[in-house]
Amino acid sequence: GAEPGELADVALLAMVGDEGDELGHGVAGGWVSEGRTWMAPTAPGADRVPLVEGTTTGDLPLSAIGRGWLGPSDSRFGEAVSIGHDVTADGYAELVVTGTLDDGDAGAAWIFEGVPDAWEDADEVAVAKLLGIDGSRLGSGVASLGDTDGDGVDELAVADGLAGEDELYGRVYVWTAVTAGVSSADDADSSIVGDLSFSDESGFGTSMAPAGDVDGDGHDDVWLNAWTLHGDYVRQALRAAWLIHGPLPEGTWGVGTVCSSWVVSSWPHGGRGYELGSADLDQDGHADLALSSPGHGLKNEGAWWGPGHAYVYWGPNEGRITWGDYGVEVTGPDDGLLGTGLATGDYDGDGWPDLALGAPGGESAGVYLLGGAFLP
Repeated sequence: GAEPGELADVALLAMVGDEGDELGHGVAGGWVSEGRTWMAPTAPGADRVPLVEGTTTGDLPLSAIGRGWLGPSDSRFGEAVSIGHDVTADGYAELVVTGTLDDGDAGAAWIFEGVPDAWEDADEVAVAKLLGIDGSRLGSGVASLGDTDGDGVDELAVADGLAGEDELYGRVYVWTAVTAGVSSADDADSSIVGDLSFSDESGFGTSMAPAGDVDGDGHDDVWLNAWTLHGDYVRQALRAAWLIHGPLPEGTWGVGTVCSSWVVSSWPHGGRGYELGSADLDQDGHADLALSSPGHGLKNEGAWWGPGHAYVYWGPNEGRITWGDYGVEVTGPDDGLLGTGLATGDYDGDGWPDLALGAPGGESAGVYLLGGAFLP
């Protein structure tokens, strides 16, 4: 695996923001729009999401990026981001960005189509906007789940890590198709509730990833995570990451009743699975699982701060997976919180999936892009 001093050397691209921007808090890549492939790291501390062509290499400061979206002030626009594989069923791939503090503390998700020529206002150009319920903080996670029900349209999932009877269960709202304009979480087609028998105070669904058709039944499957709350709603430790087989049930249901595989972490801080992604990184025909542990390597018990780590578990992944069975480990820079953002995709168009890792901590917050060929 890559050690801290080596990471910048092996990364194809290193983007750096100013302290407080939180560049790399989230990252999505492999978004194909207007005939080009794009990567979208997020900077929720600055309420912006820049767009960078996937073929870009070298060192790139945030101030040099000339296009992207600007969210409402103090909305944490860019809390999470995902490629939407035509979730609006209009023939175009979208990019979905969330902001957990939009409209006070309700949260929202914006859906964009097309590449902006400059910095554009998110509320003015989004083709659709999904609004949270007051006090819910919708948007703690987002993902296009793939076509789990076989209707030809990918489902969109948006998480509310604080939802539930006592605001600790967490809930994932699922839309089978998103309509243009403004709608609410109340309009979602189904929802998945976190299961406290698996995870006390679970901020459920803050990271989700399509797993492909793991069991070969013709329906796409999904990875979802949960974390433990600590202090002022800080994501601290993983309790579990679940693999759920499609098709997803209708209505509202608990995740513990349908999961088939899971990874459980024993790390006391920043546990493995804070963010997750899935792709066939070693090109052996099986989807692999990437998990991050941004708080791993804490300086002391009282400070949630460290270089952070990311891990790859080679597929196929079925049944209970031991946390130490990873095949690759990547260590972040000092105080970097590597893995706060994590995404997979073919960023450079070479036909091999890559791994993008956000490191928003320290003085040089940024994003590192690792070529898939490096990982095995």
